[in-house]
Amino acid sequence: MSISDDQRENVPEIDGGRGSFFILIEKKAVELRFDVGASGVGRIDFDASVGDREEFLKGLVALVVDETEQGNFRSASKVAGLLADYYSKDVLVLDAQLHQDDTLVGEMHFIEGETAEERRERALDVLHECAKPSLVGHTLH
Repeated sequence: MSISDDQRENVPEIDGGRGSFFILIEKKAVELRFDVGASGVGRIDFDASVGDREEFLKGLVALVVDETEQGNFRSASKVAGLLADYYSKDVLVLDAQLHQDDTLVGEMHFIEGETAEERRERALDVLHECAKPSLVGHTLH
């Protein structure tokens, strides 16, 4: 089941309908690829179905990180696509760090640009900034 055209109005036009979700975990980067709009997620009524929106989204982020760390890239890509569809973005960067008490801390960067190629190039720049913030400046951290 795909999201409807009305629900996709905020999803940027991309080449070939593919999106990228870049994850940086402990200075190791992974690119997860997914089909934009194929997750089945449209508008979620959190009060009626899920409850706490913030906890639900945190759970999805933790799941995509966990699946990526375990090498389950197919599952991780599906969760990444779900997050991308929820936020109506086709390129995202997640800078995630696991702290000693098993708490996941991270930043999600929503990449803007006119074309998919431009957004992907910008994502690689952001990924580089996340991996080496002291060398690039303090724009993100």
